Amino acid sequence: MRLTDEMKEMVERLRLCYVATVTPDGKPNLSPKGSLKVWDDETVVFADIASPGTMRNLRSNPFIEINLVDPFLRRGFRFKGRAEVYESGPEFDFVAEAL
Repeated sequence: MRLTDEMKEMVERLRLCYVATVTPDGKPNLSPKGSLKVWDDETVVFADIASPGTMRNLRSNPFIEINLVDPFLRRGFRFKGRAEVYESGPEFDFVAEAL
């Protein structure tokens, strides 16, 4: 799925999102992230800041859902897909620069 201009604008404006993953024993896990950024027309990225559970879950099961909501507009987006965990490289540097 391609990100629309409206999606990109909301990500850049809000940054705060909620990331849903699944624990290795199949339980849901929801974690707020304040570093969401647009990487390209099909990808969003976020930083691992004190998120050992989220990272452990993604290494075990890479499926993810990210929810982004503007509470004043009462509008939001759900991004679903497979996550990749980067410990270096351009994606890592892109997120780290903002922090």
